[in-house]
Amino acid sequence: MIALVPILKETFPPILLAHQRKHHQPHLSSAFANPSQPKKGASQVFLTACTRPLRYISRTRLIPLFTLYISITNSYLLILLATLGTTFETVYDFSPGVSGLAYLGMMVGFLISKLSLGLFSDSYATRKARRGTDSVAKAEDRLPPLILGALLLPASLLLYGWTLQHRTMWLAPVVGSGLVAFAAMYSYIPV
Repeated sequence: MIALVPILKETFPPILLAHQRKHHQPHLSSAFANPSQPKKGASQVFLTACTRPLRYISRTRLIPLFTLYISITNSYLLILLATLGTTFETVYDFSPGVSGLAYLGMMVGFLISKLSLGLFSDSYATRKARRGTDSVAKAEDRLPPLILGALLLPASLLLYGWTLQHRTMWLAPVVGSGLVAFAAMYSYIPV
């Protein structure tokens, strides 16, 4: 990441405007400076950067709910990713090398969700924009796949857990973990 710093370009608009004023129009840089506003110190800038996300979260009621939902979904996915291999080792007596193949179900779930969600979300947003008055897709038009993800996630977690508990064929929990990955991506990407 640090190696990319010299390669990547600056994209933050206030910094771009400041560079433009400084290099291309030096006579305007003093005109836009506000002398009544004191320069912020490093600690003030750091404090502002740390508190800005909390201000965004607390502005509306929906953002904390989506944040809570995504954090719970993330915890389910993290627990599943951390225990999948060892679960197949203990329940189905897989060797450590073969138990890694249990992650293929999740890989397929992630892949199918990425491909299908992109197509579904784009087509739905353009269809919704054509029906509207301004013919521009809004960010809210990409939220309906979240409904499918929210309904499918608990069902797929139940399928995964139930098939492990009853020691069904090893393919059933792999399919369940793939459905968990599919539902998690349908929850993450729209938000």
